[in-house]
Amino acid sequence: MNNKINVLGLMSGSSCDGVDAAICSFWMVEDRLNYELVDQISFRFSDELKEGLKVAASKSQLELYSLDTQFSKFLSASISTYLTNTEKVDYIASHGHTVLHAPAGGYTIQLGNGALISQGTGIPTICDFRSQDIACGGQGAPLAPLADKYLFGGHDFYLNLGGIVNISHVRDQHVLGYDIAPCNQMLNALSNLEGLDYDDDGKMASDGKLNEDLLRTLLDNNYLSKNYPKSLDNSWVRDNYTQPLLTYEDTIKNRLRTAVEFIAIAIKNDLTNISLSEEFSLLDKTIFCTGGGVFNKFMMERISFHCGSQGVKVFLPEPNIIEYKEAILMALMGYLRVGNKPNCIASVTGASKDCSAGVIYHP
Repeated sequence: MNNKINVLGLMSGSSCDGVDAAICSFWMVEDRLNYELVDQISFRFSDELKEGLKVAASKSQLELYSLDTQFSKFLSASISTYLTNTEKVDYIASHGHTVLHAPAGGYTIQLGNGALISQGTGIPTICDFRSQDIACGGQGAPLAPLADKYLFGGHDFYLNLGGIVNISHVRDQHVLGYDIAPCNQMLNALSNLEGLDYDDDGKMASDGKLNEDLLRTLLDNNYLSKNYPKSLDNSWVRDNYTQPLLTYEDTIKNRLRTAVEFIAIAIKNDLTNISLSEEFSLLDKTIFCTGGGVFNKFMMERISFHCGSQGVKVFLPEPNIIEYKEAILMALMGYLRVGNKPNCIASVTGASKDCSAGVIYHP
């Protein structure tokens, strides 16, 4: 694996607005992995596909097969159009769109047919990155600590504020990570009540008042006190957080304000828990933040406040890394899979061993 390899990483998040794509070059120099973000783009869903993905978990098996084909053909067409005038891509690494994630039940379901994508683009395609880890007794998640370990070193904690907020901690090559709590899924669902896709800069939340009773309810969930490794399923988030928030009797602004505070406090609590279990001080530690939630200025203010109270400073990388980190992660996972190197970390997922996960389809 000494030659440079270009991989197109694809990530479809729980916000259901589109797929983030990142072309990354990877190469080895004296056993050290190097990478370059060559280009990045987002493929936006049609309204029809977006609505279908939002309710994918409730569809019949036949409907799900049809949606899988629709989603896969959308990816193939988008990639083919995009790559017309860009640098050569050797492999596609597609996370797919998560429908159900139930490691306790031994399964995880992501849409995105690698065979269709490979045939449609003429490029070898790697997909299904979670199943092997689950087969080895792991959570199949989170995957982000892999990128934190190999690509974004120099920080103590790594926070990804997506539909779900997850955290990584890398110390002396030991890596741990897990899903903390729901995040943008809740905030976007509340914003939808006002006809908005999201709360721009957190302006509505900043105008709201904290509802202490609601905050206690949000914090009083057994998942938050579970030991890691652990991970969250989108359907669980919907049933335990999003739907109760949507029906709670208070103004939208107050609910948004309270949900933001919940996210910030949950992050602070987990920083404390990690420091206690790993026996180190939080003073002067840094937390590297990425994901769409970073662009919510009010939420970042609250996260900075609560992390700062523990001595942890927030660090923001360049915008392309903030927005496309998960697509970069998928490119990395694909690169490691091509070389049959581990891309699922057992210390993070709880599996019996590290795995080189992913199924490769050739055109």
